[in-house]
Amino acid sequence: MPISLGLVSDCRRASVFTFLKLFVSSGVAIIVGVAAVAASPQEPTTAAEQAARQAAIAAQTKADYLALVATLPPAEQAWELVLQENLGGFYLPIHMRQRVAGQSKMPGTLSVTILPCHGCC
Repeated sequence: MPISLGLVSDCRRASVFTFLKLFVSSGVAIIVGVAAVAASPQEPTTAAEQAARQAAIAAQTKADYLALVATLPPAEQAWELVLQENLGGFYLPIHMRQRVAGQSKMPGTLSVTILPCHGCC
């Protein structure tokens, strides 16, 4: 609800303005503090730096994935080829990251998700 300063006394009006000045000055300090933290060398400061970093990570993941696939038996290499041809641009990078990290399921394993019934059936 907006504050109408015409209805408050001069004393209260002065304290509202003092509060607003303090609030604004503390907000500026917080923004400056966040900007100083974001400018650290570990974090990218521009969209171009972020895109370059993500592209480098994706290239390294792809190289690691291809090296891993080269060590697999022929049957698993064929399965990975099928996945590469059919997963597409969204799911394939996820699969590659998981496979390199050792989190991807091997072919032939069964994964079942049981959804709870909410009384609708």
